[in-house]
Amino acid sequence: MQAIQRNLRKEESTPELAAFLLNRANVPARVGNGIFLRSDEVYSTDFIQWLEIKEGDRWLAFDPIDFSFREQDRYLTWWYGSDRVLQAEGASNIDLEVVVQPNIDRGLTSAILEGKRASNPLLEYSLLRLPLASQRVFQVLVLVPIGALVISILHQMVGLPTFGTFTPILIGLSFRETGLFAGVTLFILVVIIGLLIRAYLNRLQLLIVPRLAAILTATVLIMGALAILLQSLEFNLGLSLSLFPIVILAMTIERAALMWEEAGAKETIIAGLGSVFAAVVGYYCIINPYVQHLAFAFPELLLLVLALNVLVGRYNGYKLIEYFRFLALQRQLKQKEG
Repeated sequence: MQAIQRNLRKEESTPELAAFLLNRANVPARVGNGIFLRSDEVYSTDFIQWLEIKEGDRWLAFDPIDFSFREQDRYLTWWYGSDRVLQAEGASNIDLEVVVQPNIDRGLTSAILEGKRASNPLLEYSLLRLPLASQRVFQVLVLVPIGALVISILHQMVGLPTFGTFTPILIGLSFRETGLFAGVTLFILVVIIGLLIRAYLNRLQLLIVPRLAAILTATVLIMGALAILLQSLEFNLGLSLSLFPIVILAMTIERAALMWEEAGAKETIIAGLGSVFAAVVGYYCIINPYVQHLAFAFPELLLLVLALNVLVGRYNGYKLIEYFRFLALQRQLKQKEG
């Protein structure tokens, strides 16, 4: 009775309490523990408990989602009982993280796990053999060269003006977490507020390094204020905000302020719009599921990206924007001749 009174106050102990009462009534029951199987990636997930009752030769589970008794197929079972998943004597601050990731490369993964490396020795050194936490990092890293190639083409062959060389692709990577519309809106808003703060700091005549540090601090404060505001408006973007490249935003604000002073407002706005456009193009390239799959499952394809970068670097012809400029000049010459 003391155990029942003690567990009644704990919501997570309901399956344990139900199993205890059923067993006391001579009904075979047990507590299952596992993780929820899902199709999307989860970096850290919690264990879920459910109640199972034996009916004949089968164990039927009470599903807490649809409140039905059926054979358990929604969760990956780790253990049965009320014990903890990890126990250690003489240790403290024990932390366990479970990474859930969908298997999109079933053929490659099966070949690696079964040890079939004779046909392709590269499988032995595949990224798929890394821990899931490391795979999650490399899933983003292998997309950076592809985005950089897109920016190289836009710079070298199209002539698109931007803030910095590879700043747009880093901003585009952050759009993967925030979403495109919210990401573009937040980026423009943070840069505008940062420019206003930078204009005030310019009156103080600070040196470069302290000024950059001040802009970085102001950027963090701006994003913190936006996170609080969005949370109060019930927009769930607080976690995504923290994934924005803070240093890149601070450098973008500084570069935009310097361009405003040197080239004027028009050139600054054009470069800002070019940066957003390049980030959007890079975003659509790196969120493509085929690009993500090929870049991660076959990282040797990055050698092709390297070769394309070499070809783009050897291009010394006119940029696409220059053709339009020369067309306007040609029209003016024809008007004068006419």
